[in-house]
Amino acid sequence: MDVSTSLGINLEADAQRTLERVYERLPVMMYAANSAGRIVDVNTYWLKRLGYKKEQVLGRSSADFMPAGDTAERRAVWAQLMRGEEVTDWSMQYLSATGEVVDGLLYGAPVLNAKLELTGAIATVFDVTELRAAERARDQLETELRLSQKLEAIGQLAAGIAHEINTPSQYVSDNLTFLQDAVTNLLPLLSAFEPLLALAAKSVEAKLAPLGAIDDYRALLKDADLEYIRGEIPLAIQQSRDGVGQIKKIVMAMKEFSHPGADEKEPVDLNRAIQATVMVARNEWKYVADVVLELDDTIPVIEAIPSAVNQIVLNLVVNAAHAIEEAGRGEGEKGKITISTRRDGAFVELTVADTGCGIPAENVARIFDPFFTTKKIGKGTGQGLAIVRRVVIDRHGGALDVQSTVGEGTRFHVRLPIEGSVAALERLTA
Repeated sequence: MDVSTSLGINLEADAQRTLERVYERLPVMMYAANSAGRIVDVNTYWLKRLGYKKEQVLGRSSADFMPAGDTAERRAVWAQLMRGEEVTDWSMQYLSATGEVVDGLLYGAPVLNAKLELTGAIATVFDVTELRAAERARDQLETELRLSQKLEAIGQLAAGIAHEINTPSQYVSDNLTFLQDAVTNLLPLLSAFEPLLALAAKSVEAKLAPLGAIDDYRALLKDADLEYIRGEIPLAIQQSRDGVGQIKKIVMAMKEFSHPGADEKEPVDLNRAIQATVMVARNEWKYVADVVLELDDTIPVIEAIPSAVNQIVLNLVVNAAHAIEEAGRGEGEKGKITISTRRDGAFVELTVADTGCGIPAENVARIFDPFFTTKKIGKGTGQGLAIVRRVVIDRHGGALDVQSTVGEGTRFHVRLPIEGSVAALERLTA
């Protein structure tokens, strides 16, 4: 049986031989199905790739050789062919005789006879198993790289966070020590009240002054240094409350920054993510720069991956701090990092501007390349901005831009679609 005859098409002998040679010798999987969806012919490469014999295939549906599951998409593809429409770039899978999953990219065309009657369809399937495996490996590598970079960032921040927590913890501890000593001094004074009151009551009755008891009490007052305690206790309590509040802010910021959620989009408050990340990274910038937040409270939440948004902000803030440090600031006059947000149509825009060293024009086009860095050895891996680019553009359908002037500073603009759709990027570039 040949493919043309099986579909009710009469070809001249030369044309038929040519068709058969192409059909059999092309290193792609091809098969023909009649209008009932039954395979009427299949080429040698299809049989070889999937490990079947021809008699095992003829008369069966192509779906019989696909993984089990929802067939709605398959029915839709077949219905499209039976309407006389072509099918292109349909990603599908086959199961070989040994159980191997073979990834395919199918192109299908309806077949008409001389009377323009639809007699079936012929499909060409390109084997993209290795390509899909490579894509999955790449995605896995990118995921591991992002995780590695995040863990590296958390590792770098750990010492700073410990310092940030240690400072308020120290004065909470010092104040508690003071309060303990103060209470120790006050307790004897308080204990002396009861007998002193009893003596005072008797003195009133006897019209005598308990001079000895009063002198003792005055000595206790002097030892307790009541005036000093009276002034310092409220201050110690307030400082302790402030310290505990600062620790709480740092812990909550770290909790939000280390969002353990799935690698899926969900509603994200960009302003809140910025505030948490700036708090977590404080030890990275506080010695070299002041951070100014100009956040628009009216921007809506966006559909995004929380941990990825935190990663964007962290990488840009740390990058800005390093640029300011490289410019020689931090000794005397500090630099400035300005972080702002605003809405722009279907997008929210995040801007991170610094007064750092700037980027030479010849390097601006390369800063988002993996492993490219102008920093000193040990200061940067060349992955931070590369990850920002992948997260913004590839994973969120956003846009990324940078302007820089050597000696003046750099400004990064990040645009993220509010609804988290790549369609927003199409509107942006339309």
